[in-house]
Amino acid sequence: MPDYFELFGISRSVSIDLNLLRKNFYTLSRSLHPDINRNYDLAKMDVLNHAYEILSDPLQRLKYIIELEGLNDNIEKPLDPDFLLEMMELHEEIEKHKESNNPDNLSILIEKLGEFERELHSEFKDCIDNYNRGLRNDKTLQSLVDYFVRQRYLRRLNKVLKSEEEL
Repeated sequence: MPDYFELFGISRSVSIDLNLLRKNFYTLSRSLHPDINRNYDLAKMDVLNHAYEILSDPLQRLKYIIELEGLNDNIEKPLDPDFLLEMMELHEEIEKHKESNNPDNLSILIEKLGEFERELHSEFKDCIDNYNRGLRNDKTLQSLVDYFVRQRYLRRLNKVLKSEEEL
């Protein structure tokens, strides 16, 4: 598996400088462009575009890091029961909102989900900081997997809320 961080000349980190990523992406894109590079290679451009897409999205980046660390098998593990219960309750509230069609309820749910996301980030901040500093022991890596699994669940709920918001 190619190292997309290395491709863009940035260190492997959960939290990256998106401006630097964008700058390096455009620099590499120009160098590979057929007007500049006679040996234009569509496959290289595809890899570059895919790498940029992965690294520019926090959840995809986290999943990619987990894959690089060889922990993809752990991604499908069951959620923490307390977290799952909270998410099920929130999901029920979303379903109630669909029935009521009250826009005020939607705003409350969006804020509630935002609060869950902030709490989750706060809960895993030390783990993220440790990984970013190069401390990549089993505990840190397993915590990253837990963080990813929870973030993925929150993103799904966020998509449901966004689709409701558009209606």
